[in-house]
Amino acid sequence: MFERNSLRANARRMKIQYSSYMLKTIAIMFTIIGTIGVAVIKNGLMSSGAYAGKTLADVSTKDMNLFMVVTTAVLCSAIAAMALPIYSLILIEGFKKTSSFKNYFIRIAIIAVITEIPYDIAMQDKIFTMESQNPVIGFLVALVMIYFIDRFEATGKLTNFVIKTAIIVAALLWMIMLNVDQGIVFVLVTAVLWILDGQGALRTFVAVIVSLFGLMLSTPIGFVVNHFYNGDKGEGNRKVFYVLYPLQFLIIGIIGKICF
Repeated sequence: MFERNSLRANARRMKIQYSSYMLKTIAIMFTIIGTIGVAVIKNGLMSSGAYAGKTLADVSTKDMNLFMVVTTAVLCSAIAAMALPIYSLILIEGFKKTSSFKNYFIRIAIIAVITEIPYDIAMQDKIFTMESQNPVIGFLVALVMIYFIDRFEATGKLTNFVIKTAIIVAALLWMIMLNVDQGIVFVLVTAVLWILDGQGALRTFVAVIVSLFGLMLSTPIGFVVNHFYNGDKGEGNRKVFYVLYPLQFLIIGIIGKICF
């Protein structure tokens, strides 16, 4: 509580405040940019015409056009990675404020199912594949993880540590088995943000270190956005994001296939 009040006070002093609705807006924008980078540039442009068959090694040649295309794709991926900490905070805040865990779980589960085929079309360049699962599966597993961590709090420090560790390891194993995109990092970041809630700078520092396990140096920038969260829901229809998340994969994925 102290941390949230402190963040809110800092945001007001700097005249920058982000509600939950704004966090979702920023996160979905980052996601859309990342989808464009994969579906349109990598799977589309770089897989057709003069760029077909080219590899990253070809960037070292004098083909400046290819260099710009690859650079743009990398930048898009870097921007998309910044959304991970934001989604983690959104999930945690949703869990804290929901009046029904069951309904919250069902909503995310429905989005996960609906998103799978659009995700495969955009990111895997296939109609359906089990090679990699969409990130919402990771949201679902992380949600169950924090539910059990919250539910099975033990009095003894050692027992508490063992229980939390076992729950986190179980969640990580699910991420490995399902091969969820950025799933391992998302679970670890969510676990840190939940367990160290109220620990101020320590919470953010540990989460930043953990986020680097995903090998994307841009991921920690998402914590800067989280810093300005003011704890409010904000104005707007949250259901828009439930529709927009899978829809952007579908639309951008189709554009990538049609145009290239």
